[in-house]
Amino acid sequence: MEYKLTYFNFRGRAEASRLVFVLAGVPFEDVRIEWDDWADHRDNFKFHRLPTMETGGKIYTESQAIMCYLGRKFGFYPTDIEEAFKVDEVIFIMEEYMVEAIKQFDAPEDQMEAQTKEYYEIQVPKYNGFLEKLLMERDGGNGYFVGNKVTVADLVVFALVSSYPKGLKDYPLLEAMMAKIGNIDKIKDWVKTRPKTDF
Repeated sequence: MEYKLTYFNFRGRAEASRLVFVLAGVPFEDVRIEWDDWADHRDNFKFHRLPTMETGGKIYTESQAIMCYLGRKFGFYPTDIEEAFKVDEVIFIMEEYMVEAIKQFDAPEDQMEAQTKEYYEIQVPKYNGFLEKLLMERDGGNGYFVGNKVTVADLVVFALVSSYPKGLKDYPLLEAMMAKIGNIDKIKDWVKTRPKTDF
């Protein structure tokens, strides 16, 4: 295959890029490393981190950079500078959201329960509220974050927010957007067949 995407065996920071491939109908090698095996592989990767993407003899790193590269290449990233800013705004909000999500897994064992509680009770409503507000500001929430078609902004939100659907009940525009993306046939099929992971 022309593209090889390597990440851990969970959705995390690589799922949005996987979704771009899926929606574009572009085959890719979905390489997943088990977390417990990471120490044996770490030194083989640039910057000792994942995800990485390989194509055309080149290695690409950093999750957001990979996602945006694929979005531009396959038509899910605007060429208009104002619309591109709106996409970037969502991406950076989602990076903050992701950092908060990861904290519950990085916390010491004796703090994990409290960190998880804080994430679901404080951070999820906070960031879902931000996303709801953006949808309202942009055409009254037409189902997409930017313009009238899917962009990487929608995919990066779907990738993380779908991990906790109960958190959508107070955010009708966000819930509708998630349903709209989730009901796209290619994405629906991917979600059904991808490896089952908690995050």
